[in-house]
Amino acid sequence: MDESGFLAGASNAGLSEPGQNTALSLTLISVLLVGTQPNLDNVVSMKILILLSREVPNLLDRARLKLQADHERHLAKNQG
Repeated sequence: MDESGFLAGASNAGLSEPGQNTALSLTLISVLLVGTQPNLDNVVSMKILILLSREVPNLLDRARLKLQADHERHLAKNQG
């Protein structure tokens, strides 16, 4: 997060865009697979997947903001 140096260990920073792209890709693949046998249940399932995938960017952004606030709080605690 805006700091130079090497990262030691796992990190969940910077996952908003990859997470959004993954959700979109999984949705598109699922819709393509389910769409090969159109019936009412599959159409409803596809619609639910699409609606859920639209929520992902907001949820990932909220997680990013929380991570950033936690990081800033951690820096302030260690500096003061």
